[in-house]
Amino acid sequence: MAYIKTDWENLPSTDTPITDAALDNMENGIEYNDQRLNGTKPMGSIVVDDVNCKNMYGPVITGIIMNNSGVETANSDWQSTLYIEVNSSTQYCYSYTTNNPQSVMGLVTEYDSSKTFIRQTVVNTTPQTITTTSTTKYVRLSNRVDINMTNIQFELGSTATTYTPYKAFENQEIYSLGERKIGTWIDGKPIYRKVVGIGSLPNNTSKGVEHNISNLGYVVSVSGPVTNGSAYRFINSASTNSSVGIIEGFADATYIYIRDNANLSDYSGYAILEYTKTS
Repeated sequence: MAYIKTDWENLPSTDTPITDAALDNMENGIEYNDQRLNGTKPMGSIVVDDVNCKNMYGPVITGIIMNNSGVETANSDWQSTLYIEVNSSTQYCYSYTTNNPQSVMGLVTEYDSSKTFIRQTVVNTTPQTITTTSTTKYVRLSNRVDINMTNIQFELGSTATTYTPYKAFENQEIYSLGERKIGTWIDGKPIYRKVVGIGSLPNNTSKGVEHNISNLGYVVSVSGPVTNGSAYRFINSASTNSSVGIIEGFADATYIYIRDNANLSDYSGYAILEYTKTS
């Protein structure tokens, strides 16, 4: 995983929102690790990174297979994943290790945004590249369990890389400058997280920064760290001292808004949005 460590005081301090180019110049990410405020640890170890765990193969349910119509069917010789969100018209690589190759080793079953079946591809070689259709939104992956088949990996791209177990980083909190799926809301929709550079805070007023999130649905939370180089504060955190100012964060379909009631223009940092999507 490519990232660099840095201190928050080294972040750009400017009235102009941080641009994509500026973020690129900050290498591949920022690790915010064990920073403390008044002797307490306000947030866990946070890693800002531009990649998810590469192996998407999981979690799996044993004893089922997707039939050739994309319907879940009982079969003790197979196991299958739940729905995995993927990109349309994109290459993915399915790889595995076996000493007993067969004409059918696995299946990739594709569905649209409504989870309506599109097509199914037989996996019979390793590695094997699958290009999703223009309407594919989800896949369910299947593999045989009646033969020796290990190190199963499904990853973005056309090249198989070194095997990494599914959710190798599940015990870390991964905060990404891109959109990342992190859970499920009460209505069954996925919850996503995205980190947005907000630049310098305003002077006793509000400012808006485009978050570039498409189809924003329900905003679950808005938070994030800011610093002036010596003190660390947090968006939407309560304060018992009104003289230090309150930092409020909220969002609409286009912008993340930051509002304060004091001159905090010497602070800069990031907003962290967690949200669902309409589609």
